[in-house]
Amino acid sequence: MRNTPLTTLTGRVAPLMRANIDTDAIFPSRSKMGVDETDVSRFLFREWRFTDDGHERPDFVLNQTGRRDAVFMVALDNFGCGSSRETAPWALRDFGIRCIVAPSFGSIFQANCYRNGIAPIVLDRKDVETLGSLADKDATMTMTLDLSKQVLETSGGSRFLFTMPSGVKTMLMEGLDTIGVTLTRRAEIEAFQRNDVSTRPWVYVGNSSG
Repeated sequence: MRNTPLTTLTGRVAPLMRANIDTDAIFPSRSKMGVDETDVSRFLFREWRFTDDGHERPDFVLNQTGRRDAVFMVALDNFGCGSSRETAPWALRDFGIRCIVAPSFGSIFQANCYRNGIAPIVLDRKDVETLGSLADKDATMTMTLDLSKQVLETSGGSRFLFTMPSGVKTMLMEGLDTIGVTLTRRAEIEAFQRNDVSTRPWVYVGNSSG
């Protein structure tokens, strides 16, 4: 697991104001990664960031001065729709983007974000458009996320409140994936098993844990 706790975050913002950005755009299916690859950021938006011969497209937001080190991305409706590939949030996280703000997300992509240390923040479309416009006009603008208070605030003073289910918020703040969440209840699991061994010993016949 490569997740690190996400409680607060401050940094530059990359506005990518398009709707229906799918996972094949985020991590193209034609990309080939090695089984031992630990950083897949080079694949992020590969066909939008680079030409066929590998040169940067200067008009793409993540190739622009002040936005190469963005930690926030702002986009329109249905971000991360399409296939369920988990490499899409991997590429975003490895690039350094830890928070995406949009009016809605593809459901599987959103769940994968929580599992991989990225905060998918849902705001009303009007607020997203306002935030995107502010970022577009000022490449030096920064934003701060306070996950415990559930607030986003720009360096210019604009403030946006959001909601997030407590379970996934805990995952992000403690740097856990779904297995990590389960292991936080290890004591309860072990107590249940000890009791179960004594009440149903026949289940464990031939099982080394019995």
